[in-house]
Amino acid sequence: MTSNPSDRELRWAGLLVAVLLAALALLAVASWALASLGLSVESLFSDESLRWLFSSQMINAVVPVGQWVLLAAVVVGAIGYSGLTAQVPRLNNALVTASLTFAACLAVLALLFFASGSPLRSATGRLFPTPFLSGFIRALAVSLILAAAVYGGVSGKLRTWQHYFSLLFIGIQRFAPWLVVSVLAALLYHIFCYVI
Repeated sequence: MTSNPSDRELRWAGLLVAVLLAALALLAVASWALASLGLSVESLFSDESLRWLFSSQMINAVVPVGQWVLLAAVVVGAIGYSGLTAQVPRLNNALVTASLTFAACLAVLALLFFASGSPLRSATGRLFPTPFLSGFIRALAVSLILAAAVYGGVSGKLRTWQHYFSLLFIGIQRFAPWLVVSVLAALLYHIFCYVI
């Protein structure tokens, strides 16, 4: 896996960012025009809208999309950088060790979530709904990263601390343009919902 996005990807991401920024500008002007015509649309230039745009509510609305895209980028980058996807891995010590590591992580997660009396169950002792399900997905992602690190170490692809450290950010570097696109898309969506 290369650590930088290709020129083609950068062109596409740049085009999408330009489209999203143009849509944001058009939405601002359209909201002002429709509100001045007396329609039940919130103008983005009103005092209340400006306060909303600068409030923590706006940031809190956009952050979840960014965190999930960031987590996905780290996982995909770690798996690619470890060498796990360089070719179809044949059954060898590295693959067996990484699989056992992932299975052990899954077993620990299962115990944490499914054992009776688990602290990660809801207040009523049920699995659904519980506030810890999103944490389960994050823990699953960490398990995949750990398995990728084990595979890279046993296979010899990761030799130094810098290699292991790179495993954690190579995906962010690789998919940074798409992180920007996703955050801008989430911003546009939430502003649109606010205006309407």
